[in-house]
Amino acid sequence: MMLHSPGVMIDGDFTVGLITDDRTSEAQQQAIHSIASGQAGGPMAALAPLVGKLAGAQSAPIEYEEDGNSRTLNVPGLVTQTVDAVTGADPNTPMYFDNMFHPVTDRLAFAKSAGTHFSVFGMNYDSDGGNNGHIGPFTWEGEG
Repeated sequence: MMLHSPGVMIDGDFTVGLITDDRTSEAQQQAIHSIASGQAGGPMAALAPLVGKLAGAQSAPIEYEEDGNSRTLNVPGLVTQTVDAVTGADPNTPMYFDNMFHPVTDRLAFAKSAGTHFSVFGMNYDSDGGNNGHIGPFTWEGEG
């Protein structure tokens, strides 16, 4: 999901676009659209009132790689993003936010962007890194 917030996120008016992996079936794509739009309930249902514009949806090859404390997402020609975990006393282990309220997990690792570039759905952003990020496992499911 690609999201642009024109200001403070709680104020809403998000522009949202959805990229699904081109290996998904039509039924899987419909389920993902239902979950991402909040129609199926779950975490996105709480965010749905903040969405001002649906910018579209498209299918493309999605590549995801984990390499130690680094995570990279690549959708060729559309999105490239890398985040690196911020480590603590043990340089191989991320520092974590634990026992927190978050819509999809109660544990997130601190991370820092190593670069984000996207141009999709009329949204464009380029950063060579240094921005805040998080790494954590999650599962998004609809209700029922």
